[in-house]
Amino acid sequence: MYYSLHKFSRLFISLTRFNLLLKLIPMVVLLTTAGIVHFVSPEKFLFLFPEWFPFKTASIYLSGAFEIFLGLGLLSKNFRPKVAVLTAFFFAFLELFHLYVAIEGIPMLGSTNPYFLWGRVMAQFVLIYWAWSLNCLHQHIILLFVQTLDI
Repeated sequence: MYYSLHKFSRLFISLTRFNLLLKLIPMVVLLTTAGIVHFVSPEKFLFLFPEWFPFKTASIYLSGAFEIFLGLGLLSKNFRPKVAVLTAFFFAFLELFHLYVAIEGIPMLGSTNPYFLWGRVMAQFVLIYWAWSLNCLHQHIILLFVQTLDI
């Protein structure tokens, strides 16, 4: 019995780490790539801002730098839980801009289709959940429980 529990816990730990990598690497690539695009083509993001919004280009550069920081910060095992929560809150903040685009019917990627614009708003919730799931706190609790079974 001890051997099978030990084997199960090792398998569970391996699968949990693999699951984390499957979620982590694409998020890191997404954030760093988006951050770089903010610097290469800032004009692609101007439509997200209302006319009255000051410092649009500076805000685009700042958010690009912040996205790169978040992407690289997720690679640090020590800082990952805090950076993941910060990323989720950042995505929640960006939801305001996507709501503005959807409500005003502003073309995004050449489309004014309301299903597309509101679909992008809904997709932001997926990003929020994805970032939040990288904080690993729930996984650490499960791992601790499984490891105590080995005693």
